[in-house]
Formats: sequence, structure tokens, C-alpha cells
Amino acid sequence: MEGNTILAIDTSTQYGGVGVWQDGKMASTRSWRSLHNHTTELMPSVKMVLQATNTTVHALSMIAIALGPGGFSALRVGISVAKGLARAAGIPIIGIGTLETEAFPYADTNLTICPVLTAGKQHVATALFKKTNHMWQQIRDDQIQDLQEFSDAVPDGTLICGEGISSHLEFLKTTLSHK
Repeated sequence: MEGNTILAIDTSTQYGGVGVWQDGKMASTRSWRSLHNHTTELMPSVKMVLQATNTTVHALSMIAIALGPGGFSALRVGISVAKGLARAAGIPIIGIGTLETEAFPYADTNLTICPVLTAGKQHVATALFKKTNHMWQQIRDDQIQDLQEFSDAVPDGTLICGEGISSHLEFLKTTLSHK
């Protein structure tokens, strides 16, 4: 999408992030860890990445927003800001699943990819993705599973990624070491 300027927003988890994609590459990003402050942190971060790229909201060609799964209030903040900015600028908005954004950097590994997000103390949100014949596809829908269900359902040889790994690292090491 060279020539387009896209603002990307993700507030679906405790790690928020914004970025400006410009001239075929990521031109500026800002991320933060937030437990309850996406509301106060998002707009200053948007302003920061726009200023860093000498871009205004009206110069954007599109806004991309992470749709979750994630925390309801956190998602509501991001989606509301994205919709408001897109409406004010008269530009389109596109939603992208958070699990897909976690998996996509590994698309060229030729492996089945399973992103993991924390969805409660003993639950995770997961899906399966794979690039086959140069086509990126989701091969198992988003779902919430308890940790044991998740470990039982992960196919052998799967690349597991995502921020949910750190919350459940010991359990995953123990139960998935045989796969």
C-alpha cells in the first residue's frame, strides 16, 4: 500500500499501541503497558505518532483497529477513537482480529501458528493460522479455552506466539514439552 498513510490502533490487551504506516513501511510507533489507562494514554500516543511523521488525521487514507479478543473497556476505547477519527476525516476504517495480528509476523515459517492471549486466570483466547500456497488463512476460529483444553488441542509442530504465553509459561512448558 505504498503511498497510503494508515494509522493503526490496538488497545485490545494491557499492551496498547499505535503506529503510522507510510510509504510502504512503519514510520512511527508508540506502545505502552496499561492496566486501566487506555482512555488517557491513547490520544496523546496518536498525537505523538502523527507529529513524528508530520501527518494530520485529514492526511490519513485509512485507520486500522484491533477488534479483539480483549478487554471490553479497552476495546471500546480503541474502537471509539478509531471511529471518531475516521468519521472526522471522512476515511475508511478496517478492523483486524487481535489473534491474527499476533500470528501474522510468523506467516512465512510454513508452520501452523497459534497465537495465545490471556482470557482470565486459567483461560486463553486462541486460533490457528497458516500460510498455504501463498494464501494466509485462519484454519481454526477464535475460541476461549481453559489451559488444559488448549494444551490438548494444539497440533504437534505448532508455533505458539502471543502475549498470553508469559502469563502461563510454566504450565505451557510442562504440558507442551512433549509436542
